[in-house]
Amino acid sequence: QGREPIRVFYNQPAKKRTPVALFVCTALIVLAGLMFLVGGAFNLISSKISSSAPEISNTVSYVSNDVRGTTTTLSGGEDRVDVIARIKDSVVEISTATGSAGSGVIVGEFSDDKGGSGYLVITNAHVVQAGNQNMYVQSYVTLTDGTKYQTEMCGFDARSDIAVLKIYESARVLSVATWANEKTQLNVGESVIVIGNPLGVLGGTVTNGYLSALDREIKVDGNKMNLLQTDAAVNPGNSGGGLFNLNGELIGIVNAKIVDEDIEGIGFAIPYQDAYKAYYDLTNYGYIKGRPTVGADWGKN
Repeated sequence: QGREPIRVFYNQPAKKRTPVALFVCTALIVLAGLMFLVGGAFNLISSKISSSAPEISNTVSYVSNDVRGTTTTLSGGEDRVDVIARIKDSVVEISTATGSAGSGVIVGEFSDDKGGSGYLVITNAHVVQAGNQNMYVQSYVTLTDGTKYQTEMCGFDARSDIAVLKIYESARVLSVATWANEKTQLNVGESVIVIGNPLGVLGGTVTNGYLSALDREIKVDGNKMNLLQTDAAVNPGNSGGGLFNLNGELIGIVNAKIVDEDIEGIGFAIPYQDAYKAYYDLTNYGYIKGRPTVGADWGKN
């Protein structure tokens, strides 16, 4: 008596089915099943026939646009993202005891007569230079994984704006950049990649652009140089970093840009031929061979 009354919801009444209606319904179900089986077999045969025929498509090439963004596939099967992943760890951050900062590129290995071994880092002389003197200051190299090394000077030359630093590391295998060589052909208009440490705090920054000129005579701090020109973004802190082609070869060492409120996209790099010669001489002799002056062009501050 005191319970809540049960609420009844009305549904559509079921229709009575006579034997004739049941037979007709069953026949229709069987017929539908046969049609389904026949249709499935026809589709299977059709798919086999169509798969054996040559596919006809238009001749438009489509560039991949996956989650990594639009990519350019290179002759070696790598795309731009793959190339950058392969080379980026060879570019390091450089900081100095005076608070300046720049970039560098790991370009070789060494072992000394004291049993020490490690890697050679090329950078600009002005990155580790003590003011306007032909002297250098203590510097440090930081890898992309945050590992920091104190460096030793291997060679320093203000005129070519190249310095070579040593970092001692025998327990780990570090990424070493591949120099361009005599088989490398540079062309105005080809795409290039710049990797460096802009502003001294944005290590591993990648920018890209074109090779704008191959032999630009530029006076940098009163020193006349023949440089590669690029429109890839170059900022303070990029000095000493790498200019790479799309094969991942090191084609230049970034060292300068034109700065003015009405100017943009004019950066420069020391061509690999000049940079490599300076690197080789500084590593093996401590000075640049073939100069009118004799002896080292550097000293320790």
